[in-house]
Amino acid sequence: MLPGGVLLFFAFGSWLAALLLWSGVIESVPVSLGIFTVTSVLSMLLLRKYVVRTFKGRKSGEGIENEEREFIGKLATVREDINPDREGGKVEFRGVMWTATADELIEKGSSVRIVGRENLTVRVERV
Repeated sequence: MLPGGVLLFFAFGSWLAALLLWSGVIESVPVSLGIFTVTSVLSMLLLRKYVVRTFKGRKSGEGIENEEREFIGKLATVREDINPDREGGKVEFRGVMWTATADELIEKGSSVRIVGRENLTVRVERV
């Protein structure tokens, strides 16, 4: 998408130069190239902040509080035994399998409550 975003600014310059040539305001190629260059650079400088703000993604870690609320305190079902001595236990929450950790052994089929989340691993406790 980055090359397309840069080309957008050059498109502004080329359209303005083409309109001025078509309307007869300018008649020489060097002047049209100058207008194209100046308009492209100015549009890049003036509109860059707006375009970046519009298409900017979320930084890692932003919005974690909202995501935590979607998990903490909710019930899930254990699909693979959760053993505190090893990783790899699995729970199903809202139709999605999550890697889970716990302080005690929890058997497959048990209901658990989610008490924390770190990336793609949820921390659970027996209900």
